[in-house]
Amino acid sequence: MIAIGRRRSQLDRAAALGVDELIMVEGESNPVGTIRGLTHGRGVDIAIEAVGKPQTWQWAVDMVRRGGTVNFFGGCPNDSKVSLDTALLHYSEITCKASFHHTPAYIRRRSTWFAPGTSRPPSSSIAKNR
Repeated sequence: MIAIGRRRSQLDRAAALGVDELIMVEGESNPVGTIRGLTHGRGVDIAIEAVGKPQTWQWAVDMVRRGGTVNFFGGCPNDSKVSLDTALLHYSEITCKASFHHTPAYIRRRSTWFAPGTSRPPSSSIAKNR
């Protein structure tokens, strides 16, 4: 797992959850190149955007691999717009999902699905556990 944050406290929490790589970003610096470098150009399997800014939504799409999934967890302000590369989404078969109203406890439980050596439960299990 890779975590991106602007504050050391965010990254310390991620490390406590077992995150392998921690990336500190400054201001509006784009972390996509760093992520691509860490994954040898491939991109991440799953990108979970938890900031809620149109720019970070864009970065999440840009850092995911072909066939990967983006979860837009962070809700952007009302009237926000995001422009996505439709060819990238279509031909790279990227899945985009949005989630809403989950508690921190829910996220802690579900973060174990993305830990190294674990597999995600089937979609039916995800729906049952809401």
